[in-house]
Amino acid sequence: MQSQLGLKVHVGGLSSLRLKGMGHFLSLDADQSIQLFSGSAKPLPAWFRETDWGVQIQHRTASLFSNAENLQMSSVPHKSFEIEMSPPELAAFEMIHGIKDNSDFDHARTVFEGLSTLRPKESQELLQTCKSVRVKRLFLWMARDCGHPWFKYMDMEKVDLGSGKRVVYKGGKLDQEFLITVPRPEGVSDV
Repeated sequence: MQSQLGLKVHVGGLSSLRLKGMGHFLSLDADQSIQLFSGSAKPLPAWFRETDWGVQIQHRTASLFSNAENLQMSSVPHKSFEIEMSPPELAAFEMIHGIKDNSDFDHARTVFEGLSTLRPKESQELLQTCKSVRVKRLFLWMARDCGHPWFKYMDMEKVDLGSGKRVVYKGGKLDQEFLITVPRPEGVSDV
C-alpha cells in the first residue's frame, strides 16, 4: 500500500513502539494486532481488508497534526521492501490519542515510563503542530509525571494548551498545571 499505491498509511502507536523495542510494558494481546494510521477517513483497499494477515489490523484515522503531510517517518526492512512507521515521538502521540477509558490511560502511562529517550526537538515540534489540546496536555503530564529528562527542554510558551478543564481519567483528580483529570495518588482521598 505504501510503496505501490502511494497511500499515506503507516504503522503507528503501540505497534510502532513495540516494533522499535520500546514496548516491553505492552500486554501479550498487543502482539495479536497491528495499528495502522492515516490522516484520511478513506477506508483501506478492499483487498487489504479482506486478506488474512494472521493478526488483527486496526486502522485508525486521525488528523492530529496541522502538518500531517510533512511528518517524518522511520522505516523497518521487511523482505524486499521497507515499511514506514511512526518514530517513537509520533507513536507516543498516537498512543495517547487512542486513550478512551481509565484502563487505556493506565496502560499508556505504563508504556510512557519506558520513553525516557524521546528526542526533545522532535517532541517540541509535534507539540506545536498537534491539533488536540487533550493529547498535548496528556503528553506533557505523562512526561512530567514520569520524570523524563527531556521534559525540561519543552518550551511551554510555544505550545497552545487551550483553555478550560478536560476530564480524561474518570474519578480522577484535577492536575492544576495541565487542567486534566489524572489518577489519584495511592491512598489519597477527597476527605
